[in-house]
Amino acid sequence: MNACVRSGPFRATSKRSSDREAPGRFASGPFSASLRLCVIFSSCICVHLCDLWGSSCLRGSEPETTAPFWIRELARPGVNIELMSNIYLVGFMGAGKTSVGAALAAHLGYGFLDLDERLSERFGAPIREIFDDSGEEIFRVAETEELSRSTDLERVVVATGGGTFCSEANREIIFGAGGVSVFLDAPWEELCRRLPGENLDRPMFGDEEMARLLLSRRMPHYRQATLTVAVKADDTPLQTAARVVEALREAPCAT
Repeated sequence: MNACVRSGPFRATSKRSSDREAPGRFASGPFSASLRLCVIFSSCICVHLCDLWGSSCLRGSEPETTAPFWIRELARPGVNIELMSNIYLVGFMGAGKTSVGAALAAHLGYGFLDLDERLSERFGAPIREIFDDSGEEIFRVAETEELSRSTDLERVVVATGGGTFCSEANREIIFGAGGVSVFLDAPWEELCRRLPGENLDRPMFGDEEMARLLLSRRMPHYRQATLTVAVKADDTPLQTAARVVEALREAPCAT
């Protein structure tokens, strides 16, 4: 598993069984994930509020290549990097889960795991070939197995497949492990712009009409994510990653 995790300054490490079974952990479910967010972010924000406000006034404008201010502050060792849960990016194909996930992981100091990439390595074939040769049912079983294995890692951003979060079993795996799920909500027009050039390895993409129908079916599942972050048409992956961090920071106020 370690071979498929791209690590930042902090390497992803396996959780000890004693950690998973320790008394006093939050119960599973989306409510517990929100409650955990409240505890994590309210604790760090209260301590550093004055420092952050002062620093932002002194910094002024920054080059576009610099990591956003809030990402740098949240990634400071000793603030909350040890407390944050694994982050699971969910959403439709073309939403940018892989590129945003890599940017988010790099600036948080997390490891990064692309679930589709891991499955391709496991089967030794592109996703479309896995669907064609083995069938969707076998693919989904393997997907659930790999998702479950990701919960044994610490401090990772996981880019899930477009259909991963549509499975109730998969959602329970994420919620049960205390993971934070983030729905990257890209507008349909932007998805259409991105998909035609990216659909060679997307087995669920037939044509625009089929893709729109599939999105409408999947949307109720995506909406069950802990947080929803809008993806704007002109966003770079880094800008969307900054918006994810902002959503995480503001989560206590929303719950």
